[in-house]
Amino acid sequence: MYKAHEILGTDLPIFQKKQERHFSLEEIIHLNEDPNNYRISGYVPLEKFKEIFYEPVYSKGFEG
Repeated sequence: MYKAHEILGTDLPIFQKKQERHFSLEEIIHLNEDPNNYRISGYVPLEKFKEIFYEPVYSKGFEG
């Protein structure tokens, strides 16, 4: 997870919700998939400890 200043300036979008085609790194590992077959397609905001963090979401291949 990243703080806002760590992802500012990136070309990747910030999604309000994780979509069906998006996976977290933990989900990819749990599915016994090779993480090298996925790429970061954006970030989703998460609130933890009353602070906003951004989790990268991955999609397979070149999907957005």
